[in-house]
This record gives sequence, structure tokens and C-alpha cells, in this order.
Amino acid sequence: MGRKDKAISQESTEVIPIGTRLRYVRQSKKVSLTEMAAKLNYTKGYLSGVENGKMKPSESLVRNYEAALDLEPDELKELVQLLQTAGLPDKQLIWYMSHRRNLFFTGREIFLESISERLTGSRAMPWILAITGLAGSFVELANHLGLSERNAQDREATVSFVHEWIRENRQCLVILDNVENLHDIYDYLLPLGESQIILTTRTQVIGADAQTLEVVEMSIEEGALFLLRRAKILPLNASLSDTSELIRIQAQDIAEAMGGLPLALEQAGSYIEETGCSLSGYLHLIKRQKTGMQSEPGPVSANYYRSVASTWMLSFEMTRQANPVAAELLYLCAFLKPDKIYEDLLLAGVPALGPTFQTIASNPLELHRAIGELRKYSLVRTDPGSSTLSIHRLVQEVIQNTLEFGEQRQWVKLTVKVVNMAFPLLTTAEWHEAWPICQRYSSQAEACAALIDQWELEGEEVSQLLSKLGKYLEERTQFAEAERVYHQAIKIDRQYYGEEHIRVADDFVNLAISSTRQAKYERALEFYKRAIFIQDKVLGSEHLDSKMLKNYIDLLRKVDQEGEATKWDKRMKRKPVKQLQKVLRRRAVNDDDKDIIYDKENYWTYQKRLGDFNSDIHISDIPGASFQYNFVGVGIEILSDTSSVHGEVDIYLDDVYLQTINTSRISDRLTQTIIFEKTNLESGTHTLKVVLVKGVFILDALAVFFYDSEDAEA
Repeated sequence: MGRKDKAISQESTEVIPIGTRLRYVRQSKKVSLTEMAAKLNYTKGYLSGVENGKMKPSESLVRNYEAALDLEPDELKELVQLLQTAGLPDKQLIWYMSHRRNLFFTGREIFLESISERLTGSRAMPWILAITGLAGSFVELANHLGLSERNAQDREATVSFVHEWIRENRQCLVILDNVENLHDIYDYLLPLGESQIILTTRTQVIGADAQTLEVVEMSIEEGALFLLRRAKILPLNASLSDTSELIRIQAQDIAEAMGGLPLALEQAGSYIEETGCSLSGYLHLIKRQKTGMQSEPGPVSANYYRSVASTWMLSFEMTRQANPVAAELLYLCAFLKPDKIYEDLLLAGVPALGPTFQTIASNPLELHRAIGELRKYSLVRTDPGSSTLSIHRLVQEVIQNTLEFGEQRQWVKLTVKVVNMAFPLLTTAEWHEAWPICQRYSSQAEACAALIDQWELEGEEVSQLLSKLGKYLEERTQFAEAERVYHQAIKIDRQYYGEEHIRVADDFVNLAISSTRQAKYERALEFYKRAIFIQDKVLGSEHLDSKMLKNYIDLLRKVDQEGEATKWDKRMKRKPVKQLQKVLRRRAVNDDDKDIIYDKENYWTYQKRLGDFNSDIHISDIPGASFQYNFVGVGIEILSDTSSVHGEVDIYLDDVYLQTINTSRISDRLTQTIIFEKTNLESGTHTLKVVLVKGVFILDALAVFFYDSEDAEA
């Protein structure tokens, strides 16, 4: 709920505090607190704190009020005088910080506003105390506060005296920096009474006694500005717009390469300043040695007590001692794609790993314990909403660099095994179960394809994964990517199995099917011929794959080679249809198919969009917009793009209302998402109708399921 804008009485304004006076003039102009926050680009919480007297306004804020409210010059002058003549609080402000201010501090405005909102609940102006060494720093605090007990030899007694002082002075803000173990500091925190406390820690597991506010990586723009200031390329008060476009782009490229990590950018800026290296030269060095710089900070950055690499390695060593399974899990994550590592993928791939992971196979709760251990030191992040974890790619590089070449290769092989075991083969019979899994894991499969190429891997798991990934990409109509994977599989299988092996024949069949779907018939015929040649040599003519031959014969007839088709018909020695088992087929129907009837064309917009089926969609935001499709089969599914827009649609089948689907409630926000499927219908003609209720809906494609015999027309 939003804050309620307090009314102010029409009393003499001469005795009204500055913040209250600001609220008075705002209300006199009939401007709400929400509107004022939007005008000034401040949060409501901050302005509320100023107007309620909990925070002292700056002169610039008063002038911003004057400009936003169109006040008279005399009114501005009076407010500024009020501000300049306002006295300090009855008690003197105490500021004790054991660190020097970082002159290069850049950005983080939103983060700092969030801290302010959480700390300004009912406090006026706090004393600021920073504690970095616990007992030792309490003695320093006693000296700084001028306590009579400051010369006491008993440190524990001194700590108690400081606790008592803080309890008596309830407006304290206590900052404890770089806390490693929260349990170790509870004895120091509990006696602090009503004081506000900020902890900085790498652990993400803090229990129920505190709120969390995660410090994320710097944005590309913030990182670039910080780098340029730190390298002394820009003065401290300059902005990105004060430099050339080339310098700005190069700085942004470095910020992106450093993953937005402030310490990595600090060391990059230090290196550039000390060596006189150009930004383009540093980018070249990054590409040659990605983590070398981070493990060797220059003398100017020596104030940082750890480098990026040493910090993570210390955390990793602590993790390895506490939970060996967590350490092994981190090795695996170091070679996976860093974003959206699904917990289900890890669980599905556990059988491919060694004995250390078998505890997870027998008890999946062990996976969460291992992830929890990694989160203690911020080695990974988790997203409970999607049941995924992520790892910073610089953490990946540091962990990878702890391994010898042979160990790295072994972990790459294990990574491919895990993903291959988790990534399903798309079959018509299990389509609805397999498709969403393929969508979620496809980025990991594609990352593995890159690892396979980089490390020149080969073998059964490699061949399987590439074949399954190619099939998935083909079904998404990403034909160029699919064929790249298929050709990669052929090259590897030829080297591993030899030129004349059934696996190589299967690779050629995959390419033939993909080429046929793109109407590249001559290429498809050539691929079929190669596959038939290999199968004939390996299996014999009587054992040729009948499904492959049927597709080949159908293609021959499509290109008017009836004589050749008839010859192969005879070789197949087909059995009567009644003796053949019917198989379930799936036929995709693109959104621009002529048989899809859109009720009112002006209600729907056709758009080209990469990533969607056939790279196009029909989209509508008009309630009542509908489409209808008649089909013959036993099942139907609807594919939509839920990655960016959402809405509610009513589904009707054969004029009977079935359900309302809200696409915003679908967990996977992806292109080509199955939002509705209905199977086990009676074989025959059916009518699907979809009506938009509200929001925005995208029709990407439909798919019809039907039974067919091997020698029926496809």
C-alpha cells in the first residue's frame, strides 16, 4: 500500500519545520507525493522522510521543489534561508568510519535509495558507526566516543560499555563490514537495542533476523564510467557523454568483459593508469588472458585486501572443506552456460557423474544443501521462482583455471554427459512432455555443442546430444542452426566411427529431412542416397530402414522421378496396409496458413519476428479478436510467444468451451511455448476456436496430431 499524504493545518508557517513547510507548499499546489516523486525523479520514501522531518533536505532539493511547483522567487528565498539558518540536532553528529572514502565511487543511486528507505522508518539523524574488527574495533570506538572506560584492559568490558552507550543513544547506524559468519556476531548484535544495523557479507543465507538487499553487478554504463574515472581518462565529476563515442564503446566493452564486477574494473583501471595501456590494448589483453589481470592487482589497487581471484578461491576452499558435493557441483557449473542452470537438469544428469554425486541421486535434498553451501559465499545465485541457479562467468574462469588441462577436459566430458542425459529426444508420442524440457535446456545443449567443438570431443554421448539438439532446432524452424549442428555431428561421427557406420547414415537422414522441409529437394535426395548407400553396405539391402525409404520414395515422386520411385517400391516389398501398425504423426501449421480463419483481419497484425516458428506471428490486443481452424486428427496444440506479452484467451473445441488460459501464469516465458494441448480426441474432423478476452495474444503456430500408416500419403 502507498503512503498516505498527510494533511497540514493552516497555522503560522514561521514555526513550521523545513520539511513540513515543503509539504505545505506542495499541497497548496495540489500535487500529490507520488506526482512529486515522479517530477523530481526521487522515491516516495525519500521525499516522505524529508517532509516528515526524518531527513534534512539539501539546498538543491529545495530549489528542485521551487522549479517543479513553479513557486515565486520570494518563496524560494524564504525556504533556502530557513534551510541555511536551521540548527543542528540537540546532540552532536558523530561520524566514525575506519575506511577512507572511495573517491571513485560511481552509480548505485537506486541501491542507496533502497537502503535509505529501509533505514529511515522512525529515526531522525543517526550517529554513523562502522565496525570491521568486532572486539578490536569496539576498543577504538570507545576511544572515539570518549568513554571513561576507554583505558580498560579488559576488552570484553569495553565491548559492554560500548553496547550500553549505543543502547542509550538510539539513533545509531552501526555498519559491520565483510562479515564471514553471522553466527559469530550475534553476541555483538543482540545488545545493540533499537539501533539500525547494516551488514556487508558475501553469504546469501542470513536467516530470519535480517532483511537482504543484494548488491548486483554494475550496469554496463556504470561500469564504463567507473573505469574511465579510475583510469584517470575522465575527471571525477564527468559523465560518459563527456568523452568520444569510440572511448565510450571501448570502456563499455571492457565493463562487459569484466562482468560488471567493481573490483575487477578497479584493477583494470589501475592497470591502464599505471601502464599507459590504451583501452583497445587492454581489450586485446583480456581476450588473450581473461583472468591474468585479476590475480595480479597493481600497486595503486593494493588497498583492496584481496583480488577477485583470491577472494573466490578462498571461498572455494572453505566450501570444499565444508561440503565436497558442493565443490564438485561448482566444478560442473564452471563449464555449464552460466545463466539459468535448472535444478531439474542437475538432478536428471546425476547418474552420469561420479560417486560423489550419488548422495544427490539417493536424496535430492542434498542438492539443495550443496547449493546452500555455495550461496554462503555468493559463488552462485538462485532464483526460487524458476528453480534455477546462475554463476558469474568470471567465477567460472577462476574455477576452471584451478584445474590442470587433463582435469578440465574430464569436466567438459562430464558436462556433456550430464546435459545429454537431461536433454530429451523429441518424439511425437512424448512431444508435450519433451518440448518444454528442450526449451529450458536448449541453451545448455548449445553451450555443450560449443564445448564439443572447442575440445574436439567425440563419442556416443557427443553424437546423441548433437542429434537431439539438431532435431529440436529443426522443429523450431531454425534450419541454419540445425544444419550446422548436423554437419558438426557428421564430422565427429566420421572421425570416431569411420565413414561407413550406421550413425553416419543417421546423420545424413537428419540432413535429408531438414532439407526437404526447406524445399531443398536436390540436396535432400543426395543426403538420402548417401544414407542408403551406408545402410546397404552395413546392414544389407533387406534391412534398409523402411521409414527412411518411404520418405525417399515420396520425395522422388515430388520431383517427378516416378520411375526411380517405382523401382524402390519394388525393392521395399511392401506389406498390405492392414498388416502395418499405425503411428502417431505431428504436423505443424504456421500462423499464416490459409486454413486459419481470422474473424476480422483488422483485429490481427502480422509481424516478422526472429525466434518464433517460421520467424513470424499474428498478434492482437483487441478483446473479442478470434481465429478458427478445422482439422482432421486426434489432437491439437497451440504455440504462442510468451516472452514479452501476455493475455487471456478462451478455448473452444467443436463449439464447446473448454477453458480460459492466462499466458502470464505460464512459468516459461519463451518463444514457441505450448500454451494448450488436447489429445485423445476421436479420430475425425474437429474445429478449434480461440477468442481473446483481454491483454495481448500471439498466435505462433498450431500442430495437429493424427494416426497414419507407413505406406499412406504423408
